[in-house]
Amino acid sequence: MKIALLGPSHPARGGIVHFNSRLAEAMRSRRNLTVDTLYWSKLYPRFLMPSSSRNRRDEENSSTFHREGLRILSYTNPLTWAKLIKHLRRGRYDMFITHWVHPVHAPVFLFLFAALKLLTKIKICLVVHNTLPHERFPGDAFLSRLIMNMSHRLIMHGQAEADRARQIGVDQKKMITAFHPVYDQFGLPSEAAESIRRDLGLRGMVLLFFGFIRPYKGLNLLLEAFQTIAPDYPDVSLLIVGESFHGRQGEENDKDRFLSSIHQDDPLLSRIVWINRYVPDEQVGRYFSAADVFVAPYLSVTQSGPLNIAYALDKPVIASDLPAFRDCVRDGESGYLFEAGNASDLADKIRRFMKAPLTAEKVRRCRRQFSWERYVDLAVGADRL
Repeated sequence: MKIALLGPSHPARGGIVHFNSRLAEAMRSRRNLTVDTLYWSKLYPRFLMPSSSRNRRDEENSSTFHREGLRILSYTNPLTWAKLIKHLRRGRYDMFITHWVHPVHAPVFLFLFAALKLLTKIKICLVVHNTLPHERFPGDAFLSRLIMNMSHRLIMHGQAEADRARQIGVDQKKMITAFHPVYDQFGLPSEAAESIRRDLGLRGMVLLFFGFIRPYKGLNLLLEAFQTIAPDYPDVSLLIVGESFHGRQGEENDKDRFLSSIHQDDPLLSRIVWINRYVPDEQVGRYFSAADVFVAPYLSVTQSGPLNIAYALDKPVIASDLPAFRDCVRDGESGYLFEAGNASDLADKIRRFMKAPLTAEKVRRCRRQFSWERYVDLAVGADRL
């Protein structure tokens, strides 16, 4: 089977970049699949997301996991849309795979999918990362339904996303309910975890929050829970790694705002280490190595790249009891679940973890079901064409 895979790539930032590159690698490992990677040259127009981190380029990263490919598609240049159609027709592909992340891409996909269905026999496969955007807007459900129903196959990351798509009128027969595979392209550093902790100024047990800072991720909830448990557990630290998704590069506003409830002379501040920037790929493992547990206090979620990094690096998780997390967190085995939005219950689960830490072996046993091999079987199985 000959496949064209379209997605974002370095120097763009974010989880979808890592997902796209790892999916390409997983498919290339199959002898019966030939995969050509195609990339966006411009993923979003500036006027729609002027200060978003997704418009920033990852110039720091010297060691990426991304292969060379054809940079062919620009959001703001319809001539490149036609150029992509021409390329796909000439390539005689069996399948075209791309990602649905945000309805802002509806105009591009409407043109591409309509042309492909009219001019070729290529099957269109859409990997649905978000059925609906985290920040809703009028017409988002209509646009999502329109594009998803134009596809031949929809890869849904969990039953909750499949149910959400069905509720907005997406054809259920097109859906394949899969899962988010682990991000196993990251590795732990050779440096000892204790050495990293000393270098970062961390002490004892370390709780980790990792990723873009966005309102729905509930960082304020984690800070509230940490302040609750801190007096009773003086040997616990909180490590926050990530920059504001909507802030401007270099701004400290989010950090200052989140920590404003703690007096500047409070010794608790010395136990909170905040790496307020985007982390290059080769440094990701360093922060997970320093942590005992990854905490995902999300208020809403469709998937979590950092959680899948944690699993790949044998780290247990404490996560909100949301459908997407219930699909992948085995309570008491790979992690603990707490009531979403409840800082008190999150504090209780942190206490529970400190009394009964979960082993790396338990995490490894759980993560096997989220392998890329299983994902490719579901996503591009020839019998499903």
